Amino acid sequence: MPQAIARALLGLAAAVLVAGCGGQEPSAGRVALRTGQVVEFSRGGEASPVVAALERVVGEGRAQVALAPLDGGRWVVVLVDGPQRHYDLDAGVRTEEFPILAEQGFQPAPAPIARQLSLYRAVAKRALGYEAGRDRLIVLTCPRADWPRLRGVWLPRE
Repeated sequence: MPQAIARALLGLAAAVLVAGCGGQEPSAGRVALRTGQVVEFSRGGEASPVVAALERVVGEGRAQVALAPLDGGRWVVVLVDGPQRHYDLDAGVRTEEFPILAEQGFQPAPAPIARQLSLYRAVAKRALGYEAGRDRLIVLTCPRADWPRLRGVWLPRE
C-alpha cells in the first residue's frame, strides 16, 4: 500500500480515537480529517447499507460507520459494540505506524475475537461493494458506552 494512503488511513482511525486539537474539539462522533473536511460515525446515508448488514449480525444499534473519500476510493471505519477495545487493520497497514491505538487502549484482537472482526470486515466489504486497492477498512470494537468519547482531529503519525 502506498505510504501516503497508509498514513491517510491511519490518520482517519486516529481521528476517531484522539481527543481535541488546538483548543477545538469536534462533537462526539465527528472527526475533522483536514481543514473543512469532517466525517461522522453514522447509521444513515451512505453508511446505511453497511450498518444494516452489520446489525443483522450484531443486533440493532450496535454498529456505526464513518466514511470519507480516499484517492478515488473510500476510508471506512467500522465501529461495533464489544466488551473490550480491539482493532483489525487492513492488510499492509502496520500497527507500528499507528501508535494511537495502543495509547487509547485498543489491542490487537486475539484469535477468537479476530474471527469476529474478520466476519464484520467481510459483511462490511460486501455491503460497501469494497474495491481492493482503492478502499481501506478498519474494524474497531469498543463498549457502546465509550462511543461518545471516540472523537478528535486528524493527527498523522510519521
